[in-house]
Amino acid sequence: MKVLLLSHGHLAVEMLNTAEMIMGDISGVQAIPLEPGEDIEKYGKIIQKTMKEASPDNLLIITDLLGGSPFMISMKQYNELENAHDHVRIVTGMNLPMILELINIKDNNMDIDELCDEMISAGTGGIHNFVKEREERK
Repeated sequence: MKVLLLSHGHLAVEMLNTAEMIMGDISGVQAIPLEPGEDIEKYGKIIQKTMKEASPDNLLIITDLLGGSPFMISMKQYNELENAHDHVRIVTGMNLPMILELINIKDNNMDIDELCDEMISAGTGGIHNFVKEREERK
């Protein structure tokens, strides 16, 4: 399984750097930032190339924002690439807990959809209002 992190600016790169700081060397994960003023067509071709190179292996694309340029460009490439529906998944709302969970489980031979579910669960499960939760426990 290959993983592609996409974001506005360097968020994806720094997510990967932070994950490596916590977990050590990480293989099979690539971050591609969308730089301010970058040519959208060029960015799309990079994503398209990555999708084509991943086939027939599974490719999980994680983007920062639903509806943002990295998401929209990856969806466009997904829709245009003939066999992408078989091996590519796109998840949005990137956060560090989901990236760390993904790194922990990506080589467990899980079905790609099950892997996405586990990763999303970790991402949403890592969100807490600590003060409110502490007050509710009293």
